[in-house]
Amino acid sequence: MHKNDYWENPLVININKEKGHINSLPYSSKEKANKAECNDYLSLNGQWKFKWITGIDNDFGEYLKTGFDFSRWDNIEVPSVWQLKGYGKPIYLCAYYPDAISTQKDKIPSIDSSLNEIGIYERLFVLKKNFENKRIFVNFGAVKAGFELYLNGSFVGYSQGSMAPAEFDITDFACQGENQIIVKVYRYTTGTYLEDQDMWFFSGIYRDVYIYAEKEVCIRDYFADCRLVNDYKDGLINLEITVENYSEKTEKYITASLTNKNETYVIGEYKGDIVPGTNVLRFTKEIKNVLQWNAETPNLYTLSISILKGGRTEQLKRTKVGFKTVEIKGNVLYINGQKVIIKGVNRHDFDPDNGWAVPEERYIQDLSLMKQANINSIRTSHYPNKEILYDLCDEFGFYVMDEADVESHGVRRKNCPGDRIIFKNAVIDRAERMIIRDRNHACVCFWSLGNEAGDGINFKYEKEAVLALDTSRPIHYEGDFDFTKSDFISRMYPTESIVKKLEKREEIKTTLYDNIANILAADNKPVPADVYNTHPVIYCEFAHAMENSLGNFKEYTDSFEKYDHISGGFIWDFVDQSIRKTENGQEKWLYGGDFEEGGTSYYFCANGIVSADRTPHPSYYEVKKCYADIEAVSFDIKTKKLIVKNKRFFASSSDYDLKWKCSLNGKDISNGIISKIDIPPQSQKEFEINLSIPSSEEGEAVLTILFVTNQEKPYAPKGFEQNFSQFILSDFISPSVSSRQESVPSFIKEGNI
Repeated sequence: MHKNDYWENPLVININKEKGHINSLPYSSKEKANKAECNDYLSLNGQWKFKWITGIDNDFGEYLKTGFDFSRWDNIEVPSVWQLKGYGKPIYLCAYYPDAISTQKDKIPSIDSSLNEIGIYERLFVLKKNFENKRIFVNFGAVKAGFELYLNGSFVGYSQGSMAPAEFDITDFACQGENQIIVKVYRYTTGTYLEDQDMWFFSGIYRDVYIYAEKEVCIRDYFADCRLVNDYKDGLINLEITVENYSEKTEKYITASLTNKNETYVIGEYKGDIVPGTNVLRFTKEIKNVLQWNAETPNLYTLSISILKGGRTEQLKRTKVGFKTVEIKGNVLYINGQKVIIKGVNRHDFDPDNGWAVPEERYIQDLSLMKQANINSIRTSHYPNKEILYDLCDEFGFYVMDEADVESHGVRRKNCPGDRIIFKNAVIDRAERMIIRDRNHACVCFWSLGNEAGDGINFKYEKEAVLALDTSRPIHYEGDFDFTKSDFISRMYPTESIVKKLEKREEIKTTLYDNIANILAADNKPVPADVYNTHPVIYCEFAHAMENSLGNFKEYTDSFEKYDHISGGFIWDFVDQSIRKTENGQEKWLYGGDFEEGGTSYYFCANGIVSADRTPHPSYYEVKKCYADIEAVSFDIKTKKLIVKNKRFFASSSDYDLKWKCSLNGKDISNGIISKIDIPPQSQKEFEINLSIPSSEEGEAVLTILFVTNQEKPYAPKGFEQNFSQFILSDFISPSVSSRQESVPSFIKEGNI
């Protein structure tokens, strides 16, 4: 090992890093909070000085010496990944590790230091007088794969765990006026063994960096557990507030309230001493006839927590919360007492121009495209995403499976993390930081322990850590072979025969072939018959959307609707991970192998229902049709009666208008509109369509039904077509076709061929 061996020591996952907490900025008044103006906030996004080094031994640390001249260094934008800024090479591997990472079982973890890379970031910043006499913190939204932090020449700390925030208390290192910050980022650490997701290997400071200050007595963390009670009619909030006192004992008045558009509810008040160190306050409040949160009617409340003294607000923190109950009854998944279907998609946090440094407008675009395609659920494959995703999912209405940054795909059959005690703390830490950051979000409905990381006792420890922090959400883990860690029977890409067994709740046994395949890479788990009694089935990955795909997607969604214990699933996946590059005015799309980077999984990174620039593929429209929540199911041409079904679980269909048109040989001959088709959820209704077809003309008559929004949505304009249905009213077959009927192929087999 090297002198500062943090990056190659699996037992060192942080030094001096703050405990996880909700990222919630302090405001000095309600007016400031309404405008999102924090006086004690300083963004460090922007231009930094940068030096890229290959080989650990080639880093001599001269930049840490007083008076070092950084003017010759390059400039780099933060946030970004350095491979897309011209330093090093992107590497795409779907289930393997780069050459620097040893996959020999007896050498795990071991990293070739000569193949490792370092990125050194440096910049100056100025702290104004308002930061004086406060605790000062620096927050890194995410850094890949590990980093050392230096401030004004002093070592502050170390962090790894690349997909969650890292925060440090820099009060004792910072000064009023100008300060220097240096961040030494490693491309690979021992944590990389837990970060072998099916995506590009990038590195750098790729999410927001900022400094903020807290008063000596401050709201450091809070958790609002918001559930439904009394037959799901009323809300119950259990609020836990962590108040930190960095000074002496003092008396404070602390209050918490909930507001929506019309009402304000006081959740609790405390007036008394706040002792030095950590103070925990707990309030409970029942709210009658609460507005529920679900993906169809995502009602939100604003939670405000204030510290006051002498009637003056010293600190105010806010967040949005929603009341919901997620539970498993028997083997059926329920939300707010209603059986639901997960119409989901896996989504990588990816932008074609910026990699993991995803701009805000891309999140809005992604969620809008999903809602327009009737997708109601997202799996954050396979790591916590940037916080704006969860804010938008709260607002738009998505059921989110929040997944811990734990995947060891290329070595999962080599007991990594498995039962290796050296990885225990890292596995637990990744789950804890995700949960503590995200547990106030209404959209988060499931916690996932990770993906394709094998099985072992470390996942038992991880589940225990999850339950110690939150018991309000089911836990998912596809790699659970004995059904002691996951609340679901989770499958990936089940074959037709396996789907039939899952539907019928039949025992699934593994064959000799399965056992051999499992040793290599597969996850063909046996399922005892009795497990079906307490575990719903969910497909955490299904309908692999690579190339010309999703031809049998309707068979899956029909199964979801027919069998209550089949909860639904998450398509693999949403967006192609191809990289855009412009050379000589020509736009190019790059995949694995296009960077001469060595071993690669080539274009297997392109599995999305939309392309990297978010242009929908044909499969996107198949998803939109099969996931639709409003459908015209039948039309009787004699009675002119149309049956429409509202497949939603909570909301009526009154936000849709029904437009219809009848065409003959492709020419419209009649049309009409029925406004606000108010059908209760999970119900159907009959409508009369006053069409007429000229009896004097022959040909193909087609009735087209369009369901369009009659109000503006966060994700779509008024008049947006959410679904359509068509009915052939009369057929016309030309003599030339009729005379060749014998040449028409016959359909002889259903299923896989």
